[in-house]
Amino acid sequence: MKKETETREKFFADFGQSFGEVVSEIEMAYIEAPEWVLKAMNLSLPFGVSSLWGLLVYCESKKLYFYVHPSESMMGAMLRVASQKDGPKEQNVCLSDLKGFKIIKRQKHWYDFLNTNAKFQICCEFEADEKVIQFSFNTVKKSKLKDLICEN
Repeated sequence: MKKETETREKFFADFGQSFGEVVSEIEMAYIEAPEWVLKAMNLSLPFGVSSLWGLLVYCESKKLYFYVHPSESMMGAMLRVASQKDGPKEQNVCLSDLKGFKIIKRQKHWYDFLNTNAKFQICCEFEADEKVIQFSFNTVKKSKLKDLICEN
């Protein structure tokens, strides 16, 4: 537990130093979105994966970041090296700075009982190229983001 606390505090300090923010909380999450949506957010999928795992970083300035640590599985590394692709890289986007970014209410469907992750899904939208783009995060537990839903 002490090691985990030290690691967390080190991340908070490193993130704060790199981005000039004071981190108040972090939460594990992943984005499953088409490549063009990720590209509009200046993010990219590493070789051989379909979702982008990272941390939602809540800052005292009320800004929200999505931070992706560069990592990959051993099998993924072997496949990547064999295909001569670039390795994973650190990625970060300030969601709060995306034009028109907001958390929206998730539409409920009659078939939601088939989707066991529905209760952990957070829907968001932002504007890019004069279009409204929607995507979602999936978290591993009830998210603080659900409290930030913009009702329209």
